Amino acid sequence: IDATDNDEDIVAKVNKWYKEAKDASAQWHEESKESYNFPAGHQWSESDITKLTVEKRPVITFNWIAPMIDAVLGVEIDQRNEIKFQPREINDTALTDAINEVVKYLRDLAFIDAEEAQIFEDVLISGMGWSESKIDYSDDLDGVFKQERVDPFEMYWDTASRKRNLIDRRWQIRAKKMTLDEIKEIWPD
Repeated sequence: IDATDNDEDIVAKVNKWYKEAKDASAQWHEESKESYNFPAGHQWSESDITKLTVEKRPVITFNWIAPMIDAVLGVEIDQRNEIKFQPREINDTALTDAINEVVKYLRDLAFIDAEEAQIFEDVLISGMGWSESKIDYSDDLDGVFKQERVDPFEMYWDTASRKRNLIDRRWQIRAKKMTLDEIKEIWPD
C-alpha cells in the first residue's frame, strides 16, 4: 500500500491479496483440518467407517499421534526460554533488572505460557501458529497486556513469501467472523 493510494485502491489491493492468499492456502486449510482430527482420535474417513460398519467389523483406533504431540509439547514447555534483557553498560543493570521483572510479571498476568503452549501445539499439528499481542481495556481502564492464540484458519499470508516462518512476508490478513454488534463496538462509525 502506497501513501498515494486512496481508500478504494487500498480496499481493492487488500481484496486482491485476500483472494490470492485464500486460493493459495486452500489445500493447506483442507490438510490442516484433517491434521487436527488425528490427535483427537478421528483417524478414519467416513467411507471407511461406513464400510467397516456394514461388514460388522469394529472401528478401532490406536492413537499414537496424541501422545507424541503431548511429549513434544511437554519438552517445549519444560525447555521454554525466558526473555531476559541484558545491560549494555554497568549503569544499566538496575534498569534491566526492573525491565526483566516487569516482563516476567506481564507474562504471568497474561497467562502467556498457556497461550504459547496452544500456539506451539498449532505449529505441531498444522505447521502454523499465530498470536495477537494487545492492550485490552475491556476489564481495566488502565489496560492489561494480553497475548492470545489466533485460530490458524483465520490467517492468510503473502503468497510471495518463501522464507521459513514467513519472515519475508509483506502482509498478512486475518479473516475473522464477527457479529454486527462486535463490528460496531470496534468500529462505531
